[in-house]
Amino acid sequence: MIILIIKSTIIFVKSVEHVDNEHVNVGRSSTVSIGFDVKFVHYEKKINKGKKKIKVIILLKEVKAKYLSYDDQFKILIQTGNIITQQLKDANEDSSEHESTLKVLENRWQELHKQILKCEQDIEQSRFNDELQVLTKLRNEYQTWIDSTPLSSSNTENQAKLTSFQTYNERLAHLKRMADRFDTNTLQRTNDLLRSWDDTQSRLRERTIPVEHMQQQSSGVTTSSNITSFRQTGVTSIPISPNRSEINDQSSSSATTTTNLGPSIGENGSVFTLTNIYTFGGNDGSYNNGSTELPSDKYRVKSYVEVFDQPSTQQDSEYERRYRESHSSSVTRKIRTSATDTYDYGQNGNYESSQYQHHYETTSPSSIKHIHGHKSPDTSYLSVLPTIYTDIQRKLRVWLEYVEPSLLYDKTRVTDIHSINMKKKVYKDLLDQTFEQEHNLESLNKIANEYYSKLTIEVTRLLKEELNNYRDRLNDIKMFLSERLTKSSNLDKALNDFESGIEEVKIWIRTTQTRLVSETSSYGLENQFDRNQTLQHEIREMQTIINRLNKDLIDLTQDADDNLARRLREEMRQLNESWSHFISSTKNYSQNIQDALKRNKLIQEDIRELDDWIMDKEREILLDDGSIFYHEQIRERLEQYQRLQTELTLKEHTVRTLIEQANQSSPELAQQIDTIISNWSNLLKRVDNKVIFYTDLYKLHEELKDLLYHENIWLDTLQNRIYTTGNTNVDLEDASEELDSLERFLKAHSKAGYEKVFEISDRLQIMKVSIPAINSQINQFRIRWEQLHEDVTKKIHTLNSQISDYQQLRHQITAMFEWMNHTDSILNSRLKDDVYASDVPSEADKLSVEFTQYETFLRTIEDKIHSLRIIGKHDAAKRLEQQFISLKNQFTQLKNKFRQFQKPSDFEPKYAKMRQILQDVEQNIYTLEIRSDDPDVVHNQLEHCLKLYKTLSDIKSEVEYVIRIGRGIVEKGQTDESNDVTRQIDQLKAIYNTLGAKVSTSRNQLDSVERHLRKFRKEYSHIHEWFVKADHEIRKIENKQVSKNTKEETDWIRTTRNDIKKLEANFEILRNLERTIQKDAERSLPSLYEKINELKRQIDQLDRRLKDRFEIVEVIKTKPLFI
Repeated sequence: MIILIIKSTIIFVKSVEHVDNEHVNVGRSSTVSIGFDVKFVHYEKKINKGKKKIKVIILLKEVKAKYLSYDDQFKILIQTGNIITQQLKDANEDSSEHESTLKVLENRWQELHKQILKCEQDIEQSRFNDELQVLTKLRNEYQTWIDSTPLSSSNTENQAKLTSFQTYNERLAHLKRMADRFDTNTLQRTNDLLRSWDDTQSRLRERTIPVEHMQQQSSGVTTSSNITSFRQTGVTSIPISPNRSEINDQSSSSATTTTNLGPSIGENGSVFTLTNIYTFGGNDGSYNNGSTELPSDKYRVKSYVEVFDQPSTQQDSEYERRYRESHSSSVTRKIRTSATDTYDYGQNGNYESSQYQHHYETTSPSSIKHIHGHKSPDTSYLSVLPTIYTDIQRKLRVWLEYVEPSLLYDKTRVTDIHSINMKKKVYKDLLDQTFEQEHNLESLNKIANEYYSKLTIEVTRLLKEELNNYRDRLNDIKMFLSERLTKSSNLDKALNDFESGIEEVKIWIRTTQTRLVSETSSYGLENQFDRNQTLQHEIREMQTIINRLNKDLIDLTQDADDNLARRLREEMRQLNESWSHFISSTKNYSQNIQDALKRNKLIQEDIRELDDWIMDKEREILLDDGSIFYHEQIRERLEQYQRLQTELTLKEHTVRTLIEQANQSSPELAQQIDTIISNWSNLLKRVDNKVIFYTDLYKLHEELKDLLYHENIWLDTLQNRIYTTGNTNVDLEDASEELDSLERFLKAHSKAGYEKVFEISDRLQIMKVSIPAINSQINQFRIRWEQLHEDVTKKIHTLNSQISDYQQLRHQITAMFEWMNHTDSILNSRLKDDVYASDVPSEADKLSVEFTQYETFLRTIEDKIHSLRIIGKHDAAKRLEQQFISLKNQFTQLKNKFRQFQKPSDFEPKYAKMRQILQDVEQNIYTLEIRSDDPDVVHNQLEHCLKLYKTLSDIKSEVEYVIRIGRGIVEKGQTDESNDVTRQIDQLKAIYNTLGAKVSTSRNQLDSVERHLRKFRKEYSHIHEWFVKADHEIRKIENKQVSKNTKEETDWIRTTRNDIKKLEANFEILRNLERTIQKDAERSLPSLYEKINELKRQIDQLDRRLKDRFEIVEVIKTKPLFI
């Protein structure tokens, strides 16, 4: 079944590959189309591609589902196959075919798994490539839109593009996770896309932020213009001189232009922006803005104010061009918040403060320049005017001559609030004095009007010009003072607003930082995320304020004292640095929240995976642990739970990490984590209990085996002590020593081990462990224990008996010496009188019995000596051996005499008779050679052979008797010429065996040759008789006259010739018989070959005669008849 599943699944996998190959072929064939057909094929291919991908995925799911459904069965199959293989090996049967089949099956199953994994990886790679291609295309579309859309596009469109662009971030993250599972090339492609994506997103954000600021400021110009730009307020109510009016109009137009741009535009028409660049680094995580000395920080926030020159237009006034050239030509003011102070950089990069006084020098009263540029008018007409006029006129002129130079060189240098207030008081006093002088001027005008009629025209003209000059000069002074007073008030308000703004930002930063800390510890992630969105909105509003403060700093430092400017810049630098750090922390805070949310999602997925894993393991534990009948089951179950324990140990770090991550992430995961901890603890406890149970079980089993092993070793030692020495102790001291040793050995071994074995066995039975092999060993141990203890009791009894038997052995040795002396005298007298055992059989039988008894006694002594040596009793063995050697030597001499006495008297006559018969047979053996092909002759030879065979059969028993008697004489030493007797016996045996083999071979040979010769004769006779008949018939035909009525004759000739062809088989039989006969006879018989050839020649000649006759008859039949 498994093999069928593998085959079908492999067909599924191959079908998946076929779908891919088919798709490639379609793609290749479609490239030849043109026009509308190309488009149609392209669309159709895309549709088919989507369908085929779905088909591939469905096929792969079916394949994988089938694979997983049969995976457990396959494992059981392999396990069962291995058990069967082991059983075959234990039974010493051939298991190679079974093992090779299992190996092939397992290899195919693994190959199938590899193919499934490869298909899954290919599908994942295809999904990754499609997603990468889609995202790359989207990024290119956004990049094309950025390049083709002007910067002045609406903020709504920019914001919409940025929002839609950011919706793909989750897909980018998913793409990154997919790339992590592939090779480095894929990961590099993904990183390249991410960098390009970040660049495009940065460009979109840069387009969105400046436009947003400009729109906000342009909508709020009425409320903030008094802080961020210089105004000409409170001046329109005062008459303005023509020259001054031109200048003020130019200034107003410039200020109006500036105001329309909002607080992001400076007085010189330059654009100010404060940009927070969240730098996440390049390839190495660093950001470099043109300075290699700045430290690299992967998450560094750089806040700076940039001043960009606004290009001059043809409508710019000369005043505006001079103002830009003197103040901001090629100037970039940057406030770096990383580590440096605030500086003003000119064209050469040096700090310049003196340039900011030019504006005030150009706004001095025009009347003063006019006065200083012309000669004083003639004052001769003053004598006509009254004295009050001259006094007032002199005071006015003196006042003007005093005030104008001081105002001409007056410079607005702000040092602090007190100095500004002092300046304001001076300007206000001078303005009051100006109003008084205007009142005096009015008095002069009244007086002059009264005297115009009394004065000449020229004097009147000069007087009017002088009064007009005074009026203009007073107007210029009044306008100048009003402007300075207004400017001082504005500076005072701007400085107060600047400092209060800085303090407000600082307080907001501190409050927000405190709030961030409290939110981090008090609210959940979702709540923190919502609050973070609100915070980001507040940060954007606060960013506008900081941008305004940076711009106000530039305005304030233009007229500020160096110390004040340095202090203001330092405060602003510290604020920008604090803001930068705050932005960095909020960026990290926001990123941490997003990361925490992602981590929470990942943690929840990990929790679900871990919970599923725990449930799976619990289901594995729930399997029934039944009774154990094989010792391998203990080890297998222990290893199973140890593997599970190892998995839990390896998984423990993951669980701890997951718990720590969950505890650090958010309280929402607490309940899930508590459930996981509870399930994990229960699983650990159950697995540990199982491991402890089976470990104890395994230890009990091993302890039982160890006890059985040591107890059996002790029993083996006891058995050796009992059975090794046996009854070999013939020395009194050794027997006593062995008895004492055995008793001490028994006392030294406690019976506790024996009792422990059965105690453990009972415990195992209680724990449902009933292993037949162990039970059998325990039963055998019990039986052996009881048997050996019974045997050792018998051994002790035997040793006690041996000690008492030692004296009896000495008496037996003495009795044997006496018997040998008596028997020796008897044998000497018999041999001297040529009397043998056959002559006195009763006496011989008695002596034979006695010799046998004493031989047994000697062997007993020899065995005891050998036993003593084996057990290390060398002294006892040596003492006994000395007595034994003397006893044995005398017994051997006596036995030789007895053998001579036992020598048979009929051996020589029988030997001579058998020798003669064998010589007769040997002389007639030549008559059995085959020399004739006559079966009757061979039959006679066979009968003669059978007679020889019968002769040998008849004497076989007698030959064997002679050989046996001769061997016995030699073995018993009953002759002094043992070598000659042995040689004669060997020759007799060899001759008999040789003749027997020859006669047997000749009998078989003659019988076979006779049978084949008779077959040959029969076959030959059959052919020859047929030939004789055919020859007789053909002779009769040849003697007759040929006639035309010869149909019967032609039919006979044709039949006879067919019979001749059939005779080829008979001739082949003859040849085979000939070869067989020659092979059996082991010589060639030429007569047989000649007979066959002669008969063959005759048959061939007959065939030619028949052929000739047939041709003659055919010729006669075809001749015409003539009369």
